[in-house]
Amino acid sequence: MNAYVCFCIFYILAEVDIIETNTYQASIFGFKKHLNLSEEESYKLIQKAVSLAKTAIKRCEKLGYKAPQIAGSVGPYGAYLHDGSEYSGHYIDNVTDKELKEYHEPRVDALVKAGVDLIAIETIPAKKRSFNNP
Repeated sequence: MNAYVCFCIFYILAEVDIIETNTYQASIFGFKKHLNLSEEESYKLIQKAVSLAKTAIKRCEKLGYKAPQIAGSVGPYGAYLHDGSEYSGHYIDNVTDKELKEYHEPRVDALVKAGVDLIAIETIPAKKRSFNNP
């Protein structure tokens, strides 16, 4: 059995209300750069995390457990950089709004289209003017 499915099952058996996909550091950019995957393959890999969570839920529902919601985990751009800036936000002055959108949008789109119930936007350490900082 897939390790992530087992992880989800343990939490569902503990009767949690929400399980989270293991996509915090997953990105189209990263999969293309480090795994030489195509954009489509990268998109599908992010969606697979949702599919695996749903597999765990189905197994537990057969045992009478309540299905939790699935949160699609979305980490910061800095996680892709692998330099610790996901916590400091030091990258924010060197990346444009357009680059941030191009980084996050396909990740969120993949998660939503795969059927998550909510998006968990995590560890976003800095704001830009276009993101709630008028």
